[in-house]
Amino acid sequence: MPFNSTDDLEHQLESMPMVDPPSVKAAVMNQISTSARRPVAGALRGRRPRRFFAIAYAAAAILVIVVAIQHATPPARNSAASMVTLDVEDAPIIARVSSGDAHLTIRGNGDQFLAEATGGTIDWDHAKLTVISFRNHGVLLQRRAAGRAVVRLRLPDHKELFTTIDLR
Repeated sequence: MPFNSTDDLEHQLESMPMVDPPSVKAAVMNQISTSARRPVAGALRGRRPRRFFAIAYAAAAILVIVVAIQHATPPARNSAASMVTLDVEDAPIIARVSSGDAHLTIRGNGDQFLAEATGGTIDWDHAKLTVISFRNHGVLLQRRAAGRAVVRLRLPDHKELFTTIDLR
């Protein structure tokens, strides 16, 4: 039966008797209540990667902080060892002169010099070096002024051995 206008269609539909819908309410409510009890697999899939990336980001942040702290703090040192100065007797030799049995050796450590001799008497430039102490075979000298100083070994036969040391 063709319809000539929408008014005809409307009239035809209103003339039909109303039918009661089937009873689906109980089935739908039952389905909703059982799905609420068990988690849906697709719903949790989005949370796991977020949690994983959050944990990975936190671990990376902790590593960055630990590395920054390690680089910021100076390394531990043995402070007792750093306070001990090198003994002049163990210092390197900076000058050596010898003639026969007579020897003059100068060791230097900073401002201190140890003049060791055999076979004579030690003399030095008193304007630039001063005595700290006398040792068995030598004299411990302290720098007084900068420049060069002469250290002599006076031998018994009125000869002299000498060397020049740099007083920086």
